[in-house]
Amino acid sequence: KSPYSILSLSFFSSDLDLGDRKDIILKISKFLESDTILFRNFDDTELLNIMDMRYKDYISQFVKKFNINLKILNNFNESNKVSKKNNFSSYLSTLNNFSLTAIYKLCCITNSVILSYFFLDKKINYKELFDLVNIENKFQQNIWGYVDEQKKIDSDLLKIFSDISLFLKI
Repeated sequence: KSPYSILSLSFFSSDLDLGDRKDIILKISKFLESDTILFRNFDDTELLNIMDMRYKDYISQFVKKFNINLKILNNFNESNKVSKKNNFSSYLSTLNNFSLTAIYKLCCITNSVILSYFFLDKKINYKELFDLVNIENKFQQNIWGYVDEQKKIDSDLLKIFSDISLFLKI
């Protein structure tokens, strides 16, 4: 059974205690330090422009809502310094176990706290999340082609996002 099935997510979230919640909140904050939508370590101007255009509103809304300083990262040695006590951590602590599970699992899959937050907040649906997470892949596919192996990976990822979306409706 998939670790992202509704049943698996329900068991995971139902089993969380206070210590688990604190650990998850710390892990999500750590993910935020190197959120993939903030990462720009390549020279392709066209791709950079696409990413800037598609991500800038999400980044600026997130920064404004949680009063958190985030910068675009240009190499693997950089990260954002996010204090352990911030408005986003406070927000996470208000979530019920099901929502906290969903955002945590999404962060693990997408490597983007920002996009996971907007999905949880119902500002983007699972298909939009998939498209936003895969901007770089789609760009490369337009150049090199779309192989069957990637089609299967994409189908599986869409199913996971759909399952998490259904889990949040319970």
